[in-house]
Amino acid sequence: MDIFVKGLAESVTSSQLKELFSMYGKVLSSRIIVDHETQVSRGFGFVKMPIESEAKLAMRRISGSELEGNILKAKVANTGNFNSPRDSILPRSFKPPKELSSRAAFKDYD
Repeated sequence: MDIFVKGLAESVTSSQLKELFSMYGKVLSSRIIVDHETQVSRGFGFVKMPIESEAKLAMRRISGSELEGNILKAKVANTGNFNSPRDSILPRSFKPPKELSSRAAFKDYD
């Protein structure tokens, strides 16, 4: 499970983030996002944990906790997969026009 973590102090490193989440289970990777020009932390990062139950426990325990003077917030990362209706850019109430929903599949004519 990919976890998004925000509220990180500029001084927090990827290894510190990994160590924090390792208290709750196995961590595959962790990374802090830095500004390309200044190489300074942007205050957020990502952690990958293979076991969903451990990841959920870590998110519950870490959200609201303090690290180097900052309050952390951890949640499931949006991976950019738009296959889920939850991630759709269209409102749930959207219904395609009837003529589009009943169209036959495209046929290639010679």
